[in-house]
Amino acid sequence: MEKTFLLPLLATCWLGMNAFCQQATKPPEKAVNAKLPFKWDLTLHLVPHLLNGNVGFMARYSPNQKGAFRLAIDNVEFGKTKSAQYIGVIDGPRLDTIRVTTVKYGYGRQRIGYEIHFNSERHQLYSGVDLGFAYNYERHNPGLAYSARKHDFSAHPFVGVRYRLLNRLSLSAELSGELKYQRQSLIAHNRDTISKDELWAITIDSIHLLNISYHF
Repeated sequence: MEKTFLLPLLATCWLGMNAFCQQATKPPEKAVNAKLPFKWDLTLHLVPHLLNGNVGFMARYSPNQKGAFRLAIDNVEFGKTKSAQYIGVIDGPRLDTIRVTTVKYGYGRQRIGYEIHFNSERHQLYSGVDLGFAYNYERHNPGLAYSARKHDFSAHPFVGVRYRLLNRLSLSAELSGELKYQRQSLIAHNRDTISKDELWAITIDSIHLLNISYHF
C-alpha cells in the first residue's frame, strides 16, 4: 500500500519540477510580425561596403506604423595628397629642383526623405521619395592654379521590401531612380571662374541588394 502511494507522489513531484524549469527558461527570440513598437533603426548597406569599402548607412524614425523619416549618408570622404616631382637639367651641371604638389579633396552624399509602409506579418513593402545633395571638390596648390567644384541636387523615388528576421533585426533590398541637377566649375587661384557646366539627368541608382537593420 505504501509503495502504491509513493510512486504517484514521486511522479507528481518530478512532473512539477520539470514544468517549473521550463517556465523559468527564457524562450528563444522570434519575430512575430513587422508591426513592432520600435521607433528607430539603423541600416547598413552591406554590398557597397564589402565590394569597394564605401560606407553607407541610414537612420530611420517611425512615429507610427504607417511610415518613417529617413536620413542616409553615403561615402563621406575627406583627405589631402602630396606628391613631389624632381626636375633635372640635361645640359650643364646637374641642378635638381623639387616641385611639391598638394591637393585637398572631399566628397559627400546625403539623402533625406519619407517612406510609406505596407505591413503583412513579418514582411514589409515600402515606397517613398528622398531628396539628395552631393558635393565633390579638389583644391590644388597655387602651382596648378585651379580648383574643381561639383554640386548635385537630386530626387530619388524608391521602392523596397523588408523581412523581419528577429524582433530587432531585419533584412531589406531597395531599388530607386534619380532625377539630378549637377553644376560643375573650375576656379582659378585668384577666384576667377575658368569654366562652368550644368547638367540635368535621369538615371537608375544602383540596387541595394542586401541591407541589414537594427531596431531599437
